[in-house]
Amino acid sequence: MHAGIFLGGLTMNDEYSTENNDVQASPSPTMAELKARCEQLERIVHELREQRKLDAQALAELSEYRNFVYEWARQQVREEDWQDFSEADYTMDLGDAIKELERQEQP
Repeated sequence: MHAGIFLGGLTMNDEYSTENNDVQASPSPTMAELKARCEQLERIVHELREQRKLDAQALAELSEYRNFVYEWARQQVREEDWQDFSEADYTMDLGDAIKELERQEQP
């Protein structure tokens, strides 16, 4: 094989070489194909950036709504309402809970 500059599987001297004439190199994409692919990728990047903006806006709106709901809940329930709360008063045996759920499902 001749020495030469390596370009995508061929050396510059390979096209003039008489060695390995039966092996054909795969055709490389044309400039028009590369340009079309580049434009397609640029459109995809643009669409993804637009979607990212929409997602950020939706996330900001959800955060604002969450803050609103938390503030509303704080206004509805006062700290003194929880002072006499005892978790033990609201526990239920698992079997009793299942029976209660089954009872509620019956018409």
